[in-house]
Amino acid sequence: MANESEGHLNGPGRFAQTRHDQVADEAAPPPALPPEPPVIELAEPAWRLSSPSFYGPGFYGHGLACPGVMTEALLGGAHRTLPCGTLVTFRNPSNGVVVTVPVVDRGPFIAGRDWDLTGGACLVLDFCHTGSIQWHLGST
Repeated sequence: MANESEGHLNGPGRFAQTRHDQVADEAAPPPALPPEPPVIELAEPAWRLSSPSFYGPGFYGHGLACPGVMTEALLGGAHRTLPCGTLVTFRNPSNGVVVTVPVVDRGPFIAGRDWDLTGGACLVLDFCHTGSIQWHLGST
């Protein structure tokens, strides 16, 4: 007959777990957790300075180079070469207001300008005039 400290037979050649083994299992430390992934800090986007123009009431109802129609509420920008839908973030340096808009049209067609802002975008930024504005590709 099997010794009590070794357990007792539980079927042919099998031993049941003894109370001593159960206590040892309960006291076992929990399995180690996987290491935390490293935190990657992304650099702030580099703001570029530009002097955009804006287009508004005279263009409402007109088609855009990217599918759509110009409205007074449309938030967007026009650029000569960036693909339609590219997100661009603009910041008005005089008030800190930031807005992210898609490229919705082609332009501007004024020498020395990189951007035309829609009426909706210029209203959000409180920047419906000429002057300098900051921008970078992507969202904030």
